[in-house]
Amino acid sequence: MRLTVAAVGRWKAWGKAGGKAGPERGLFEHYARRITFPFELKEVEEKKRLPPAALKKREGELLLAQALDEVSQQRGTRHDIVNAAYTSQMDSITGRLEGERRGDKFYRANGDVIQADVNAARNVLARLDDPDITRYMPHGEVKRILLGRFSGATERQEARVVCQHGMSTGCG
Repeated sequence: MRLTVAAVGRWKAWGKAGGKAGPERGLFEHYARRITFPFELKEVEEKKRLPPAALKKREGELLLAQALDEVSQQRGTRHDIVNAAYTSQMDSITGRLEGERRGDKFYRANGDVIQADVNAARNVLARLDDPDITRYMPHGEVKRILLGRFSGATERQEARVVCQHGMSTGCG
């Protein structure tokens, strides 16, 4: 058995830079001496100054990413993060933004019905190799790209996507 303790922030080391370790460090070290199997401490830290609510959210994201890295390493797999915008609304067979997800079913434009989570998973897998859609691209831009692929638009002539508020760019 192997244990990883993921901690948010950096703990002061005993006596470094004149600082005294806080109670969390002492508690950790107390229990660490009692553990007989291999373990490690991994610290995650957001270095930007953020408002408290945003900091809490970011720290949660960092802990989740650390846990995913750890599980992937233990299982000999990899995990990648992709932009998941519209992966539930796309038809994974045609690659088009058509069809409709209702509950656990995805209704294709041709009338076929497939399992919705399988459809979305195929789209996420395909997104790994999509050179046009970046991880942090806004969902409106993703939609414009997806609709443009099958509209007959060329590189010079972009597909026009009109949102519900009447704007043709920056849907969101």
